[in-house]
Amino acid sequence: MKKVVFVAILAIISLGTQAQITGVLHYLPTMSNYQAESYRHYDVITVDPEVIFNSPDALRMLRHDNPDIKIFLYVNITEWYVPMFPDKTWSIYILNELEKHEGWWLHGTDRKRIEFWHGTKTMNLSINGLKVKIGGRKVSYVEYITEHLIKDVIGEYKRQGIRLDGAHFDQVLPKPFDWLGHYCNNHYGLDRDGDGKEDQPGPANIQWRLGMQYCMEKIRDSQGQNFVIIGNGGNGFFLKTNSGKVLCNGKQFEDFPDKYLDEGEAKTGGWLANMNNASNLDVVMFNARKDNWLFTIASAMLLNNVIFAYSQNSPYEDKFNLNLGNPTTKFMQNGQEFSRQYEKGKVYVNPYTKKAWIEYKTGKVLKE
Repeated sequence: MKKVVFVAILAIISLGTQAQITGVLHYLPTMSNYQAESYRHYDVITVDPEVIFNSPDALRMLRHDNPDIKIFLYVNITEWYVPMFPDKTWSIYILNELEKHEGWWLHGTDRKRIEFWHGTKTMNLSINGLKVKIGGRKVSYVEYITEHLIKDVIGEYKRQGIRLDGAHFDQVLPKPFDWLGHYCNNHYGLDRDGDGKEDQPGPANIQWRLGMQYCMEKIRDSQGQNFVIIGNGGNGFFLKTNSGKVLCNGKQFEDFPDKYLDEGEAKTGGWLANMNNASNLDVVMFNARKDNWLFTIASAMLLNNVIFAYSQNSPYEDKFNLNLGNPTTKFMQNGQEFSRQYEKGKVYVNPYTKKAWIEYKTGKVLKE
Protein backbone atom coordinates (compact mmCIF):
# COMPACT_ATOMS: atom_id res chain seq x y z
CA MET A 1 0.00 0.00 0.00
CA LYS A 2 1.17 3.51 -0.78
CA LYS A 3 2.39 5.26 2.34
CA VAL A 4 0.02 7.91 3.69
CA VAL A 5 1.63 11.13 4.85
CA PHE A 6 -1.24 13.59 5.16
CA VAL A 7 -0.77 14.44 8.80
CA ALA A 8 -1.06 18.23 8.90
CA ILE A 9 -4.36 19.65 10.16
CA LEU A 10 -4.11 23.35 9.59
CA ALA A 11 -5.94 26.40 10.84
CA ILE A 12 -7.52 28.37 8.02
CA ILE A 13 -7.30 32.15 7.99
CA SER A 14 -10.59 34.03 7.90
CA LEU A 15 -12.78 30.91 8.01
CA GLY A 16 -12.16 29.73 11.55
CA THR A 17 -12.13 26.15 12.74
CA GLN A 18 -15.42 24.32 12.23
CA ALA A 19 -16.53 20.73 12.22
CA GLN A 20 -18.03 21.05 8.77
CA ILE A 21 -17.84 23.72 6.07
CA THR A 22 -20.09 23.83 3.00
CA GLY A 23 -19.95 26.06 -0.08
CA VAL A 24 -21.84 26.79 -3.28
CA LEU A 25 -20.69 28.05 -6.68
CA HIS A 26 -23.15 30.62 -8.03
CA TYR A 27 -22.06 31.09 -11.62
CA LEU A 28 -25.14 32.97 -12.81
CA PRO A 29 -24.97 36.75 -13.52
CA THR A 30 -28.06 37.44 -11.41
CA MET A 31 -29.29 36.21 -8.04
CA SER A 32 -32.94 36.25 -7.04
CA ASN A 33 -34.12 36.70 -3.47
CA TYR A 34 -35.36 33.11 -3.61
CA GLN A 35 -31.86 31.92 -4.53
CA ALA A 36 -30.29 34.05 -1.80
CA GLU A 37 -32.65 32.46 0.72
CA SER A 38 -31.79 28.97 -0.56
CA TYR A 39 -28.06 29.65 0.00
CA ARG A 40 -28.27 31.03 3.53
CA HIS A 41 -27.13 27.85 5.29
CA TYR A 42 -23.89 27.59 3.32
CA ASP A 43 -20.66 28.82 4.90
CA VAL A 44 -19.05 30.03 1.64
CA ILE A 45 -20.44 31.24 -1.68
CA THR A 46 -18.55 32.02 -4.90
CA VAL A 47 -20.42 34.51 -7.07
CA ASP A 48 -20.14 35.69 -10.66
CA PRO A 49 -18.73 39.25 -11.08
CA GLU A 50 -22.03 40.49 -12.52
CA VAL A 51 -24.05 39.75 -9.36
CA ILE A 52 -22.84 42.84 -7.52
CA PHE A 53 -24.15 45.00 -10.39
CA ASN A 54 -27.37 43.10 -11.12
CA SER A 55 -28.45 41.82 -7.70
CA PRO A 56 -26.87 43.74 -4.80
CA ASP A 57 -30.09 43.50 -2.77
CA ALA A 58 -29.95 39.69 -2.95
CA LEU A 59 -26.38 39.78 -1.63
CA ARG A 60 -27.51 42.08 1.18
CA MET A 61 -30.32 39.67 2.00
CA LEU A 62 -27.87 36.76 2.04
CA ARG A 63 -25.49 38.66 4.30
CA HIS A 64 -28.38 39.63 6.59
CA ASP A 65 -29.66 36.04 6.86
CA ASN A 66 -26.16 34.65 7.45
CA PRO A 67 -23.76 37.38 8.65
CA ASP A 68 -20.90 34.86 8.83
CA ILE A 69 -21.10 33.62 5.25
CA LYS A 70 -17.93 34.21 3.23
CA ILE A 71 -18.50 35.76 -0.20
CA PHE A 72 -15.84 35.01 -2.81
CA LEU A 73 -15.65 36.66 -6.22
CA TYR A 74 -15.35 34.29 -9.18
CA VAL A 75 -12.43 35.41 -11.36
CA ASN A 76 -11.72 34.09 -14.85
CA ILE A 77 -9.35 36.38 -16.73
CA THR A 78 -8.34 33.67 -19.19
CA GLU A 79 -11.39 33.47 -21.45
CA TRP A 80 -14.43 35.48 -22.51
CA TYR A 81 -17.68 34.45 -24.14
CA VAL A 82 -17.91 35.80 -27.67
CA PRO A 83 -20.59 37.02 -28.17
CA MET A 84 -21.26 37.95 -24.57
CA PHE A 85 -24.54 37.12 -22.84
CA PRO A 86 -26.89 40.15 -22.85
CA ASP A 87 -27.41 40.12 -19.06
CA LYS A 88 -23.67 40.52 -18.35
CA THR A 89 -23.39 44.28 -18.72
CA TRP A 90 -19.95 44.70 -17.13
CA SER A 91 -18.55 41.90 -19.27
CA ILE A 92 -20.04 43.52 -22.39
CA TYR A 93 -18.29 46.75 -21.45
CA ILE A 94 -14.96 44.94 -21.02
CA LEU A 95 -15.40 42.89 -24.20
CA ASN A 96 -15.99 46.05 -26.23
CA GLU A 97 -12.50 47.23 -25.26
CA LEU A 98 -10.91 43.82 -25.77
CA GLU A 99 -12.26 43.62 -29.30
CA LYS A 100 -10.27 46.73 -30.20
CA HIS A 101 -6.96 44.95 -29.55
CA GLU A 102 -6.57 41.71 -31.48
CA GLY A 103 -3.06 41.30 -30.13
CA TRP A 104 -4.48 40.73 -26.65
CA TRP A 105 -6.18 37.51 -27.78
CA LEU A 106 -4.36 34.19 -27.96
CA HIS A 107 -4.03 32.75 -31.46
CA GLY A 108 -2.86 29.58 -33.07
CA THR A 109 -0.38 29.50 -35.92
CA ASP A 110 -3.46 29.44 -38.19
CA ARG A 111 -4.17 32.99 -36.87
CA LYS A 112 -7.50 31.93 -35.43
CA ARG A 113 -8.41 32.78 -31.86
CA ILE A 114 -7.96 29.89 -29.46
CA GLU A 115 -11.12 28.29 -28.11
CA PHE A 116 -10.88 25.95 -25.14
CA TRP A 117 -14.28 26.13 -23.45
CA HIS A 118 -17.17 26.07 -25.92
CA GLY A 119 -18.32 29.58 -26.83
CA THR A 120 -15.31 31.35 -25.36
CA LYS A 121 -12.09 32.77 -26.76
CA THR A 122 -8.82 32.76 -24.87
CA MET A 123 -6.70 35.75 -23.86
CA ASN A 124 -2.92 36.12 -23.79
CA LEU A 125 -2.10 36.47 -20.10
CA SER A 126 1.65 36.74 -20.64
CA ILE A 127 3.30 39.35 -18.47
CA ASN A 128 5.27 40.47 -21.54
CA GLY A 129 2.19 40.54 -23.77
CA LEU A 130 1.41 43.30 -26.26
CA LYS A 131 0.92 46.73 -24.71
CA VAL A 132 -1.56 49.16 -26.24
CA LYS A 133 -2.23 52.80 -25.46
CA ILE A 134 -5.41 53.38 -23.43
CA GLY A 135 -6.12 56.60 -21.59
CA GLY A 136 -2.69 58.02 -22.28
CA ARG A 137 -0.64 55.02 -21.11
CA LYS A 138 0.37 51.64 -22.46
CA VAL A 139 -0.99 48.51 -20.79
CA SER A 140 -0.99 44.79 -21.49
CA TYR A 141 -4.16 42.73 -21.27
CA VAL A 142 -3.37 41.38 -17.81
CA GLU A 143 -2.65 44.89 -16.53
CA TYR A 144 -5.91 46.19 -18.02
CA ILE A 145 -8.18 43.45 -16.66
CA THR A 146 -6.55 43.46 -13.22
CA GLU A 147 -7.10 47.18 -12.87
CA HIS A 148 -10.77 46.87 -13.85
CA LEU A 149 -11.41 43.92 -11.56
CA ILE A 150 -10.12 45.93 -8.61
CA LYS A 151 -11.70 49.24 -9.58
CA ASP A 152 -15.00 48.11 -11.09
CA VAL A 153 -16.01 44.85 -9.42
CA ILE A 154 -14.23 44.71 -6.06
CA GLY A 155 -14.72 48.45 -5.80
CA GLU A 156 -18.48 48.06 -6.32
CA TYR A 157 -18.72 45.78 -3.29
CA LYS A 158 -17.19 48.58 -1.23
CA ARG A 159 -19.46 51.18 -2.81
CA GLN A 160 -22.49 49.00 -2.06
CA GLY A 161 -21.34 48.44 1.52
CA ILE A 162 -21.22 44.64 1.10
CA ARG A 163 -18.18 42.86 2.50
CA LEU A 164 -16.24 40.74 0.00
CA ASP A 165 -14.12 38.10 1.69
CA GLY A 166 -12.09 36.58 -1.12
CA ALA A 167 -11.46 35.80 -4.78
CA HIS A 168 -11.84 32.41 -6.44
CA PHE A 169 -9.66 32.13 -9.57
CA ASP A 170 -10.41 29.77 -12.45
CA GLN A 171 -7.96 28.48 -15.09
CA VAL A 172 -4.98 28.63 -12.76
CA LEU A 173 -2.87 26.45 -15.03
CA PRO A 174 0.71 25.46 -14.11
CA LYS A 175 1.56 24.67 -17.76
CA PRO A 176 -1.07 26.53 -19.80
CA PHE A 177 0.64 26.28 -23.17
CA ASP A 178 1.07 22.53 -22.87
CA TRP A 179 -2.60 22.24 -21.91
CA LEU A 180 -4.09 24.69 -24.40
CA GLY A 181 -1.81 23.62 -27.24
CA HIS A 182 -2.96 20.02 -26.87
CA TYR A 183 -6.70 20.65 -26.75
CA CYS A 184 -7.35 23.75 -28.85
CA ASN A 185 -7.87 24.46 -32.55
CA ASN A 186 -7.26 20.91 -33.73
CA HIS A 187 -3.74 20.93 -32.29
CA TYR A 188 -2.49 24.03 -34.08
CA GLY A 189 0.49 25.47 -32.23
CA LEU A 190 0.08 28.53 -30.02
CA ASP A 191 1.49 31.79 -31.32
CA ARG A 192 1.56 34.62 -28.77
CA ASP A 193 3.48 37.19 -30.80
CA GLY A 194 1.80 36.73 -34.19
CA ASP A 195 4.94 35.75 -36.09
CA GLY A 196 3.31 32.64 -37.52
CA LYS A 197 5.63 30.32 -35.62
CA GLU A 198 4.68 28.03 -32.76
CA ASP A 199 5.91 29.26 -29.37
CA GLN A 200 8.10 27.02 -27.28
CA PRO A 201 5.93 25.96 -24.31
CA GLY A 202 8.65 26.32 -21.64
CA PRO A 203 9.29 30.09 -21.90
CA ALA A 204 5.64 30.72 -22.83
CA ASN A 205 4.42 28.93 -19.70
CA ILE A 206 6.68 31.08 -17.52
CA GLN A 207 5.44 34.35 -19.01
CA TRP A 208 1.81 33.23 -18.65
CA ARG A 209 2.27 32.20 -15.04
CA LEU A 210 3.89 35.55 -14.30
CA GLY A 211 0.81 37.24 -15.77
CA MET A 212 -1.54 35.24 -13.54
CA GLN A 213 0.73 35.94 -10.58
CA TYR A 214 0.60 39.67 -11.38
CA CYS A 215 -3.20 39.69 -11.15
CA MET A 216 -3.28 37.74 -7.90
CA GLU A 217 -0.56 39.86 -6.34
CA LYS A 218 -2.25 43.16 -7.23
CA ILE A 219 -5.55 41.96 -5.75
CA ARG A 220 -3.73 40.72 -2.65
CA ASP A 221 -1.95 44.07 -2.27
CA SER A 222 -5.20 46.01 -2.69
CA GLN A 223 -7.27 43.89 -0.26
CA GLY A 224 -4.77 42.86 2.40
CA GLN A 225 -3.63 39.59 3.95
CA ASN A 226 -7.02 38.64 5.41
CA PHE A 227 -8.53 38.51 1.94
CA VAL A 228 -8.77 34.83 0.92
CA ILE A 229 -7.56 33.87 -2.57
CA ILE A 230 -8.03 30.37 -3.92
CA GLY A 231 -7.39 28.92 -7.38
CA ASN A 232 -8.46 25.77 -9.13
CA GLY A 233 -6.18 22.78 -9.50
CA GLY A 234 -4.99 20.90 -6.44
CA ASN A 235 -1.33 21.42 -7.34
CA GLY A 236 1.27 23.48 -5.52
CA PHE A 237 1.56 26.27 -8.11
CA PHE A 238 0.72 29.94 -7.40
CA LEU A 239 0.78 29.61 -3.61
CA LYS A 240 3.63 32.09 -3.06
CA THR A 241 5.90 34.42 -4.98
CA ASN A 242 9.64 33.76 -5.11
CA SER A 243 10.00 36.27 -2.27
CA GLY A 244 7.57 34.32 -0.10
CA LYS A 245 4.52 36.59 -0.41
CA VAL A 246 1.26 34.63 -0.20
CA LEU A 247 -0.69 34.58 -3.47
CA CYS A 248 -3.17 31.72 -3.04
CA ASN A 249 -4.26 30.64 0.42
CA GLY A 250 -5.25 27.33 -1.12
CA LYS A 251 -6.90 25.47 -3.97
CA GLN A 252 -10.15 24.14 -5.36
CA PHE A 253 -10.07 20.42 -6.18
CA GLU A 254 -12.49 20.13 -9.09
CA ASP A 255 -14.43 16.94 -9.73
CA PHE A 256 -13.04 15.37 -6.55
CA PRO A 257 -10.75 13.49 -6.50
CA ASP A 258 -8.78 15.70 -8.89
CA LYS A 259 -7.40 12.98 -11.17
CA TYR A 260 -4.66 15.18 -12.61
CA LEU A 261 -2.68 15.22 -9.37
CA ASP A 262 -1.51 11.65 -9.72
CA GLU A 263 -2.82 9.93 -12.83
CA GLY A 264 -0.66 6.88 -12.12
CA GLU A 265 -2.33 6.20 -8.79
CA ALA A 266 -5.12 4.13 -10.34
CA LYS A 267 -6.21 2.22 -7.24
CA THR A 268 -7.62 5.27 -5.46
CA GLY A 269 -8.14 7.56 -8.47
CA GLY A 270 -5.68 10.08 -7.07
CA TRP A 271 -7.41 10.26 -3.67
CA LEU A 272 -4.20 9.87 -1.66
CA ALA A 273 -2.46 12.58 -3.68
CA ASN A 274 -5.49 14.84 -3.19
CA MET A 275 -5.52 14.37 0.56
CA ASN A 276 -1.76 14.81 0.89
CA ASN A 277 -1.89 18.08 -1.04
CA ALA A 278 -4.97 19.31 0.81
CA SER A 279 -3.35 18.72 4.20
CA ASN A 280 -0.63 21.24 3.35
CA LEU A 281 -2.94 24.06 2.29
CA ASP A 282 -4.76 26.61 4.44
CA VAL A 283 -7.96 26.76 2.36
CA VAL A 284 -9.27 23.82 0.37
CA MET A 285 -12.47 23.26 -1.61
CA PHE A 286 -13.55 19.77 -2.67
CA ASN A 287 -16.10 19.83 -5.51
CA ALA A 288 -18.43 16.85 -5.48
CA ARG A 289 -20.18 15.25 -8.41
CA LYS A 290 -23.83 14.35 -8.02
CA ASP A 291 -22.93 10.68 -7.69
CA ASN A 292 -20.23 11.04 -5.03
CA TRP A 293 -21.40 13.74 -2.62
CA LEU A 294 -21.08 11.58 0.51
CA PHE A 295 -17.65 10.28 -0.51
CA THR A 296 -16.51 13.88 -1.04
CA ILE A 297 -17.95 15.38 2.13
CA ALA A 298 -16.66 12.48 4.25
CA SER A 299 -13.19 12.92 2.73
CA ALA A 300 -13.38 16.63 3.55
CA MET A 301 -14.22 15.85 7.17
CA LEU A 302 -11.09 13.76 7.65
CA LEU A 303 -9.24 17.10 7.68
CA ASN A 304 -10.09 20.47 9.21
CA ASN A 305 -11.35 23.44 7.22
CA VAL A 306 -12.01 21.75 3.88
CA ILE A 307 -14.97 23.34 2.11
CA PHE A 308 -17.40 20.85 0.59
CA ALA A 309 -19.07 22.23 -2.56
CA TYR A 310 -21.80 20.49 -4.52
CA SER A 311 -22.48 21.08 -8.23
CA GLN A 312 -23.31 24.68 -9.27
CA ASN A 313 -26.13 27.08 -8.37
CA SER A 314 -27.52 24.40 -6.05
CA PRO A 315 -29.75 25.26 -3.07
CA TYR A 316 -28.60 24.00 0.31
CA GLU A 317 -29.93 20.53 1.12
CA ASP A 318 -30.49 19.27 4.66
CA LYS A 319 -28.52 16.13 3.83
CA PHE A 320 -25.34 18.23 3.73
CA ASN A 321 -25.62 18.80 7.49
CA LEU A 322 -24.23 15.54 8.84
CA ASN A 323 -24.95 16.73 12.39
CA LEU A 324 -21.84 15.14 13.86
CA GLY A 325 -20.72 17.95 16.15
CA ASN A 326 -17.03 18.69 16.51
CA PRO A 327 -14.16 16.26 15.82
CA THR A 328 -12.65 14.55 18.84
CA THR A 329 -9.67 12.95 17.07
CA LYS A 330 -7.51 13.35 14.00
CA PHE A 331 -8.02 10.89 11.16
CA MET A 332 -6.92 7.29 11.61
CA GLN A 333 -6.07 4.54 9.13
CA ASN A 334 -6.98 0.87 9.43
CA GLY A 335 -5.98 -1.07 6.33
CA GLN A 336 -7.76 0.51 3.37
CA GLU A 337 -10.17 2.48 5.57
CA PHE A 338 -9.69 5.98 6.91
CA SER A 339 -11.86 7.29 9.73
CA ARG A 340 -12.32 10.17 12.13
CA GLN A 341 -14.30 10.31 15.35
CA TYR A 342 -16.78 13.13 15.96
CA GLU A 343 -18.90 13.92 18.99
CA LYS A 344 -21.99 12.22 17.57
CA GLY A 345 -20.53 9.60 15.28
CA LYS A 346 -17.70 8.44 13.08
CA VAL A 347 -16.79 9.22 9.46
CA TYR A 348 -15.41 6.38 7.29
CA VAL A 349 -13.79 6.55 3.84
CA ASN A 350 -12.45 3.70 1.73
CA PRO A 351 -10.73 5.29 -1.29
CA TYR A 352 -10.05 1.89 -2.85
CA THR A 353 -13.73 1.03 -3.16
CA LYS A 354 -14.74 4.72 -3.60
CA LYS A 355 -17.19 4.35 -0.70
CA ALA A 356 -17.89 6.39 2.42
CA TRP A 357 -20.35 6.07 5.29
CA ILE A 358 -21.25 7.60 8.64
CA GLU A 359 -21.95 5.58 11.77
CA TYR A 360 -23.86 7.57 14.38
CA LYS A 361 -23.80 6.79 18.09
CA THR A 362 -27.56 6.33 17.89
CA GLY A 363 -26.99 3.30 15.67
CA LYS A 364 -28.03 5.04 12.46
CA VAL A 365 -25.78 4.45 9.41
CA LEU A 366 -25.67 6.86 6.46
CA LYS A 367 -24.56 5.47 3.09
CA GLU A 368 -24.81 6.62 -0.53
